Amino acid sequence: MEEKKELVVSVEGSEKYFNKVRGDITEIATEILSNRNYDAYTFKIERMEPYVYTEPNAQEKKIEKIQTDISTELEKHHYDFLIANVSFNSPPRVELEIPNTEKRVEEIKALIHAVLAENKAENASIKIKKINLKKRDQDNRWGNIVTDVGEDLLGKEKYHVKMVGYSVHPEPQVLIYTSLGISEGHRKFASELEEIIAEFLETKEMKNKVKGDSYKVVIYGKGNKKLN
Repeated sequence: MEEKKELVVSVEGSEKYFNKVRGDITEIATEILSNRNYDAYTFKIERMEPYVYTEPNAQEKKIEKIQTDISTELEKHHYDFLIANVSFNSPPRVELEIPNTEKRVEEIKALIHAVLAENKAENASIKIKKINLKKRDQDNRWGNIVTDVGEDLLGKEKYHVKMVGYSVHPEPQVLIYTSLGISEGHRKFASELEEIIAEFLETKEMKNKVKGDSYKVVIYGKGNKKLN
């Protein structure tokens, strides 16, 4: 018998609240797993301490101000950017992501240097990373696709699946890791599993997510040895 996967539900709140709701949550979760025939899971509920807000210290406030100032200046001058992060860990630096279609890198660096000077943080270095937005969109889509693919595969013991993953470099791949050994029978099962996944990805809902991307399904057995 294969090792069970554990499904954990975390509840934030007091001990009193936790004890009040744990029975209902356990009942609901057990019913959902049963209705979906997800026999590969054990279930656990645990209590989390409530979040306690702490006032940011002077360093954190400075970092937040620099990040806000950089974003404001970039927007004011109509530069394309995705995210700006400031770190005062040694060495201090600014990390900026921009679309790979944005060509005005030196102008952007000059603007950031000016913001750093105004905030007395001239010693911070600047790192600019260009992002392929089409590839990032593809990465996000396939992350969601694989979550959908993995739901049944991980939930049902008959599939022998331990983990699912994906890659979009250079092209999308769905990566299925199983507990199966290497044998002709298991290779046949892997081929059948590949067909099941391909059929699922051909449903109307999933085709809207795949958006015509060509992809491969790769199934591994024990020791990460390829089965299909």
